[in-house]
Amino acid sequence: MLTLHRQGLLVGSVQLGLAMPQNGGHRADLGKLLVHRRARGQGASRFLMRAAEAEARRRGRTLIVLDTEAGSLAEGIYRRLGYQESGRIPDFAVTPDGVLHPTVIFHKQLSAVTVRSASPEAPEAVALMNRLSAYLAETFGADGRAGFAAWAEWEDRKVFAMAECAGQAVGCGALLPRPEDPACAEIKRMFADPEYPGTGALVLQYLLDQARALGFGKVCLETRWANQRAIAFYQRHGFRPGPAFSPYQGRPECACLELSLV
Repeated sequence: MLTLHRQGLLVGSVQLGLAMPQNGGHRADLGKLLVHRRARGQGASRFLMRAAEAEARRRGRTLIVLDTEAGSLAEGIYRRLGYQESGRIPDFAVTPDGVLHPTVIFHKQLSAVTVRSASPEAPEAVALMNRLSAYLAETFGADGRAGFAAWAEWEDRKVFAMAECAGQAVGCGALLPRPEDPACAEIKRMFADPEYPGTGALVLQYLLDQARALGFGKVCLETRWANQRAIAFYQRHGFRPGPAFSPYQGRPECACLELSLV
């Protein structure tokens, strides 16, 4: 079961069935999508469904199957999220008041999220970084673009990663050498579409693998202490506070984190 909490309160849940017969190991069943009325109309259902899909992908499943009451609000949600109708069964279920109703069977083929090297000038990459900049500017007062200007200064030992799902760009991140420390690479422009949970971890792992392949012994990054979500994410992946590096010295609002690759 996956749950959604807001301000410490449980506001939604969805069940992902993974126990399948031998010939169904590629499949997952989804059911019991529940959202509290106070959280409806705020994207909770969409978030829970995307999280369930991400977990199914992580478990190696390529097909999700579900059913719901014909004509229900849930039917509309599933259709908008790309689920295809497989068929209808009349008088399949009984409502609490004893009325028989038809059920719609849905399915969705899950495309894996993949990460590849790309150009930061590609239209998809620009669109992702624009979303990141808009979020940073609105939330923390600075869009972070200036820190990426050094990309053009390096001819090699740099990587821009882009995550895609079913042909759609859903995440990005970059790796640049630190000028004052040739053994260290800095991670920049990390962004993951919140509708595709787990994408950030895939992009980060790709960048770490690339850093090792390029001979870096350490990676570092800067974020804001106020960005507790980002700090928690990097700490889950082994990053720890390190000394402030240029141009962040003397700026108490900046959190400089690092991870050894050796």
